[in-house]
Amino acid sequence: MAVTDELTGESWTFEPGTEYFEASLVKVPMLLTLFREVNEQGRALTADEEYLATQMIRYSDNEATRQMYSHIGGAPALAATYDLIGISRTIPGQWGVTVTNVEDQLRIMTTLADGADWLSEGLRQYLLGLMESVDPSQAWGVSAGAAADGATVALKNGWLPDDNLLWNVHSVGVINADSARYDIAILSSGHQTFADGVVVVEKVARLVYDFEESGILDVADGKPVHG
Repeated sequence: MAVTDELTGESWTFEPGTEYFEASLVKVPMLLTLFREVNEQGRALTADEEYLATQMIRYSDNEATRQMYSHIGGAPALAATYDLIGISRTIPGQWGVTVTNVEDQLRIMTTLADGADWLSEGLRQYLLGLMESVDPSQAWGVSAGAAADGATVALKNGWLPDDNLLWNVHSVGVINADSARYDIAILSSGHQTFADGVVVVEKVARLVYDFEESGILDVADGKPVHG
């Protein structure tokens, strides 16, 4: 798990060196790569690009992602975006099964939250809007706790079984609540089922949200304490 508090600038990580399959989390930096290229070319998104972007983020459509990966120029183009973000341990290759860690995923979310000189404000807001309106069946994860309180949650989830049929289940996002604004990445693996992974990810997400809202954590009990 990794979190950056946008109000204080503080960051926290847990097991930052552990590696996981990236799964569908890669769909966000793929679109950031498209937007970088669009800015460089001085043009707007085409209708086809908007369609693929919507399918990738709202519905996590893999065929749309395959088409987009080819369209942006594949691994070299994605690597160029990672260089701009400061990502060094996620090396693009066959999308989905690339290994990554929470620090790299948090950098992607922080870039999306804060913006960059190669990312236009309009396209940044466009991507956040897609992530804020994912299909209800995919609105789990870092939204746990926050969404029920009315926070604005932009998220992307990823899930993929490994060679032993154990599940990688991940969730990343940007959260804006009444008294909290933070970027978060939760990666997990080794689950017997997809549903087991969702339970773990959402338990962590609720702890983080409650801490961000209250500012207090009972370390001994492992639960947030509301002040």
